[in-house]
Amino acid sequence: MLRLRALVAALVAVSLPVTALAAHPAAAAPLTADPAVAADLASVWLAGQVGASGFIPNGANQPDVSSTLDAALALAASGTDHATFDRILSWLQANALTVITPNGSDDPGRIGALLMLAHLAGITPTQFGGLDLPARLAATLGTLHAGLYGDGDPTYDGVYRQSLALMGLHAIGAPLPVTAVDWLVAQQCGATPSSATGGFLGYRADTTVDCPAPDPNTFSGPDTNSTAIAVEALAAAGRSAAVAAGLDFLAAAEGADGGFAFIPGGGADPNSEALVIQAIVAGGENPSAGRWVKGNATPVTALLTWQLGTTADAADQGALASPYSNGAPDVFATRQGIWGLVGAPFPLAAAAFPPPATTTTTVAPSTTSTTTPVVQATPAFTG
Repeated sequence: MLRLRALVAALVAVSLPVTALAAHPAAAAPLTADPAVAADLASVWLAGQVGASGFIPNGANQPDVSSTLDAALALAASGTDHATFDRILSWLQANALTVITPNGSDDPGRIGALLMLAHLAGITPTQFGGLDLPARLAATLGTLHAGLYGDGDPTYDGVYRQSLALMGLHAIGAPLPVTAVDWLVAQQCGATPSSATGGFLGYRADTTVDCPAPDPNTFSGPDTNSTAIAVEALAAAGRSAAVAAGLDFLAAAEGADGGFAFIPGGGADPNSEALVIQAIVAGGENPSAGRWVKGNATPVTALLTWQLGTTADAADQGALASPYSNGAPDVFATRQGIWGLVGAPFPLAAAAFPPPATTTTTVAPSTTSTTTPVVQATPAFTG
């Protein structure tokens, strides 16, 4: 989401039309129409992007922390490749301080993601890589604005990081500070203009001023990503009225093809579709039924169209493309796309990995022995 915001912010600065980026590289010869199978195929591709050290590298072959965190959540959601998930968690623990302090101060969104992962991996959150994650998160509350987590500029990520922080706390069963939940609720757009009602921007500096109407040409107004992640967090916090209003905004933003753009009215993208699917499920609705069905299309079928099919190179099949990848695999689209294909909102109640399988190893007897062969049960996964 932050990559998309940064890209569009740059485009707006040079007065280029955002909607020009929205060409859809429609998938030919899709691999499957089953979202669960599609999630597994995408997860296999994504796991292949994780290096031996346990992180996804960026273009400079350095750790891409955001990609790595998202990938761990994706693999846990789909239940694919437990060994790679464990390898990521080992790297995150070994580098916990660097992970949570990308700019010299604690990042509440990253801490929230680590709390969710600690819960899924069975790691004590107060001892994650030597850090007390709940205490570190609590120390960031109100350092910039009352009720807001973190002291970094919230212009683009205030709602997003706040939502991740709250969902992380909910995952470990910790109480959600009322001031933090109230801050998030106050960010929601009010009754005017009606096209913005129920939506969320990345951040509203003055909540007494009405939100601008969504405008994909100027990239202003509430967006689907901030709204979706806020709906998930507020569902966890039990704020049903805010959740209902957020879902109404998202329903109005759905395109005729079942897809979603970052700013309503713009071109669809898989990340927005995936996050909205999670929000719909968090709000107690079915993304493949009811008001979310547009003819023969739904948010799920729209998301599936981004998966590279049998006409793509074999090594690329299963990954998701995006409006920005020119038909090539996109790690950002794939890692968040899996969240939507699985259709499980955050925080995940449990990792979807199957119970540890066992393999039987027959130990051949010595040629001079009459001992019965030993059958040893070996866990398929550890950690």
